[in-house]
Amino acid sequence: MRRALGPGAALALVLACGTPAPPAPPPSRSPAPVVATAPDAAPALVESDAGAGPPTSTPPASELLRDGFERRLAERVLPRARKPRSPARAVVSKDPGRARYVFDDERLRVLVWADDAALWETPIAPTPLTRWPVKPTGKERVTVGPGAFLESKGEKNGFVKVAADDETFGVEGWVPKAKVGRAYTPAPLPDVQGIDTWVLDSQAWVLERPGGARLGRLLDTAGPQVEVQALVDSPTWMVEIAYRSDSLLVRGFVPKTALSVPSPSGYGVGYGRVGKKNPPEETLTFPAGACLYAEPWGEVVGVLRLPFTDTVHIESGERAAWRQIAPQWTGTEVWLPREGASPTPPEGSKTPLSLAEGFSCGAAPKR
Repeated sequence: MRRALGPGAALALVLACGTPAPPAPPPSRSPAPVVATAPDAAPALVESDAGAGPPTSTPPASELLRDGFERRLAERVLPRARKPRSPARAVVSKDPGRARYVFDDERLRVLVWADDAALWETPIAPTPLTRWPVKPTGKERVTVGPGAFLESKGEKNGFVKVAADDETFGVEGWVPKAKVGRAYTPAPLPDVQGIDTWVLDSQAWVLERPGGARLGRLLDTAGPQVEVQALVDSPTWMVEIAYRSDSLLVRGFVPKTALSVPSPSGYGVGYGRVGKKNPPEETLTFPAGACLYAEPWGEVVGVLRLPFTDTVHIESGERAAWRQIAPQWTGTEVWLPREGASPTPPEGSKTPLSLAEGFSCGAAPKR
């Protein structure tokens, strides 16, 4: 028979032990929480899209290629493509000696690996261009920024001699080697406040000062009307001007005769495509939404956003159910299942497939 505690004994027990705690739950069988850490080659993110769940070292292509990837991925590279030059591409990941980027246009979106040799060098930050391999003085007339195309001409004392351009204006000079890379984060150059806008003559050299050294000139690839800002209302025959783009700033002098009033005009340029010719072959149209593989039964690296027609090699053996395409404008080769392709282009919408929610792939052909 249990004996009831008296009031004094109950008070002593409370003072000694405090308020009684509820019974402890049984030990959990769940594993300890995992703390996510960034992989060595993780993409530089501007905003987080991470959700709940266990971390993964490399998100699948269906996640990486969702609409809005340009905002999520901070870094860019400049692929060395045939003319016209490829625009900057968003970087997904980097390994020593190579980078993986997103090729995107209305026709397809795909992940592409490129070795450093296949990427342009570029400034990794706005950097003054000096005439000699010495530290900048702060009075330099040219600044090259991230996204400018650099061609190395030699090295000395920790500096690199480069030919730099933005596809419109070309300059030469020296930049610190530590300021040159291949992956970069866009950064704005200083604004220029001019008093007038003029069109620069395509043959005119911009000089450091009247009668001074040449800074640079327009390239043959420049458009018919390249505008510059006059910085002062010069009473002399030489005018101080500034040329500014997203990746190049040049301040110098040109003769008044090299400037003209802007006038409405325009022109267009088209480029063809040379297809592969490896008989036997067939012409097929692959549907929008078709997944792109790095190799048969391999990693999914992209998706078609519009129907894509190409003349392709007819594979045999274990790859007979696959076809390879190599669009010149992507700089890569990818594989698609033959099933689902049509010998005639389909009729229908020309609106690119939305990837706002990513994409999914059906079963790959059986081996």
